[in-house]
Amino acid sequence: ADPKNTVLVLSSLTTVRASNIPKSYVENKRRLEETCVILQNAPDIKCRIIIVRPGFVDTKLVKDLLDKTKHRYLEPGCLARFLLTLIESPVYVKEVNLVGDTL
Repeated sequence: ADPKNTVLVLSSLTTVRASNIPKSYVENKRRLEETCVILQNAPDIKCRIIIVRPGFVDTKLVKDLLDKTKHRYLEPGCLARFLLTLIESPVYVKEVNLVGDTL
């Protein structure tokens, strides 16, 4: 796989751990991941495919959905810098799980 060509797939930690997120969301994320794993292992793949499973990101979308005293959140800027590091890295990391406060 050519490190100059990278597909970054933002999935969700809900695919690997229990949560109260709607089942349809989790199923769609799982299908996306399954497709990506197939592509990652294709013999003729010309790009890197990196699956990133962030936990809750502190955005407007989730601010009213969850109690911040009960859930750890990732800061959007911190997550963005980490994603850029993955893209620019010469090391091919195929999957990453991130929980709030880990960056």
